[in-house]
Amino acid sequence: MEERLNVTKIILGILIALTVWDVLTTYYGTLSAFAGFDNNIMQNLGRANGAQHITSLLFAVAVVTLIICYRHILKFRNWFTRFILYAAFFIDFVTSFYGTASATISVSTGVEGLQWVIVTILAIITTAAPIFLHQVMESTGTQSDFH
Repeated sequence: MEERLNVTKIILGILIALTVWDVLTTYYGTLSAFAGFDNNIMQNLGRANGAQHITSLLFAVAVVTLIICYRHILKFRNWFTRFILYAAFFIDFVTSFYGTASATISVSTGVEGLQWVIVTILAIITTAAPIFLHQVMESTGTQSDFH
C-alpha cells in the first residue's frame, strides 16, 4: 500500500510540474501574441508592457483553472459553459504550442520536422496535465474538499 502511495506522489509531482509548465507556456504564448514572436525570451519579455504581462498571466491562470475544473463545468447542461470549456482547451493548446515553439525553436537556424513534433507532443501533454491531475487526485481521494 505504501509503495502505491509513493508512486501516486511521484505521478502527482510530475503532473503538477507539467501543469506549472502549462501555465508558463500559456503565459509566454499569450505574451508572445501581444509582444511578437522572438526566440530571445528575455528580449520578448522586456518588449511587453506591464498590462500585457498582467493580462497574459491572468489569462494563463484562468485557462488552466478552467481545465482543472472541467468535470464541474461539464455538470452544467448549457451550451455556454461547455463552449467556454472547449474554447479554454483549444486556446490552452494553441498558446502552449506557441509559447513552447517561440521559446525553443530558432527559425533563423532552420526548423526541422522533429522539432515541431516534439513541440506539438509537449503542448498536447501539458494541455492534458491539468485534466490528469484532477483525475489522479480524485481517484486517490486526495481531493476531499473540492466536491
